Amino acid sequence: MLMELEKEKDKYYALKVGDIHEFRVQVETFATDCERRVEELRSCVNELNSSFIQLQHGAGCSNNSDIAAAEMRKSELQGMKENLGRRLASNYETRAQLQKQLKSMLISQKRMEEAI
Repeated sequence: MLMELEKEKDKYYALKVGDIHEFRVQVETFATDCERRVEELRSCVNELNSSFIQLQHGAGCSNNSDIAAAEMRKSELQGMKENLGRRLASNYETRAQLQKQLKSMLISQKRMEEAI
């Protein structure tokens, strides 16, 4: 009976060793698959970063200082536009006054000629 029990015990341990071996194979396969997937994801991230940088450079937005400089230039140009608008309005006003003075002078000259 002791011998029989010993055989059962050996059989049980042999099954457990087989289960452990199968589990180890599964773990190694899983680890290999995970490492491969991580590498694929890293590659995708690198491609996306590269595309993003190319898009930034392609759009002319290479850095924030370029954007800030463009905003500053835009403000300067808007100021110049406003100044030109004011000068143009002033010139129209001066022109109207000069035309009025000229008309008045011509009328006065015509009256003087008629009086002579």
